[in-house]
Amino acid sequence: LNSASKHIPSFLDACRNVLDEIKDGSVVDFQKEMNKMTFLLFCKVLYGSDLDHLFNSKIDFLDENNNVVQKKCYEVFIQLCLDLLFEFYNPLSHIIPFLADSGWYGLPYRNNVNKATFCKALGEFLKKSKDTKSVAYQLRQGGQFTEDEIFCDLVLLMTGGTETSSHALTSIMFFLKKYPEIMKRLKAELEEQGITKENIEKEGSDCITMEKLQEMNYLTCIIKESMRYDSPVSDTFIYQTNEKTEICDVSIPKSSIIKVDIFGVHFNEENWIEPFKFEPDRFNADTEFGKRQKKERGIDPFSSRAFSFGLRSCPGQTFAMIEMKAIVAY
Repeated sequence: LNSASKHIPSFLDACRNVLDEIKDGSVVDFQKEMNKMTFLLFCKVLYGSDLDHLFNSKIDFLDENNNVVQKKCYEVFIQLCLDLLFEFYNPLSHIIPFLADSGWYGLPYRNNVNKATFCKALGEFLKKSKDTKSVAYQLRQGGQFTEDEIFCDLVLLMTGGTETSSHALTSIMFFLKKYPEIMKRLKAELEEQGITKENIEKEGSDCITMEKLQEMNYLTCIIKESMRYDSPVSDTFIYQTNEKTEICDVSIPKSSIIKVDIFGVHFNEENWIEPFKFEPDRFNADTEFGKRQKKERGIDPFSSRAFSFGLRSCPGQTFAMIEMKAIVAY
């Protein structure tokens, strides 16, 4: 995934496919459109760029009234991600788990059915791909993993990346529209790299290259600030201490359940100046605001946690950054 630059044309194809369906002047659910786009994007990269038509086909979906209805494959995936999140944060799922297993508590039961249906359809689609550049094809050729291991990991990557990427893109677009002076500076930076509407129409995907995206410091700062201000993930999954330990002079007993807070630290005044101000320049030490940030608070690499750190950090971080840069630029 971290050799993501070769997938930029696929990013732009997915972006173009979604935008072409939106009519001028129409009212759309932007988050939903971004969900669709990131889903198609992941499918192109992970499973094959020749499967677009299949993901628009309809499959069974068990709705909240336990009725089987027909929905497009990408619609099932988007709804399933939301339902799984709701199940995860619902106290009943953890307090009385046997209810879910028995089917008395409906959501986990429906999620299991819909997950099995979706995975079966996805597996059938995957058999039809002839794309030798897809991640699935390359993993198969490597011979290090079983078919089940490959399939399960790719579904997990797509589940973890689709909703978070679409959330981040929606936030970025919101802030650009809210702060026109930031939009104006970004457009000027794009134009310096020759990325304009006219050139995109003329050159297509070739207009936006990895080299150009790497030169665009302000675009990078906008994405980082957006993910600080409205992080797609508010905290980590739970951890359990294997032994008694101490963190920041706080004693934590063995077998304690702990989480790492992401959202709170992004507004900690000990780390950030004017934390409730949306200011991309805070990530550029050469700007006036960036110099103030460095002088008054310093630069703590652990104070920005959108992708987490270390062995448990997001495995698709590089992929996500290039994806967002290319789509925002487009």
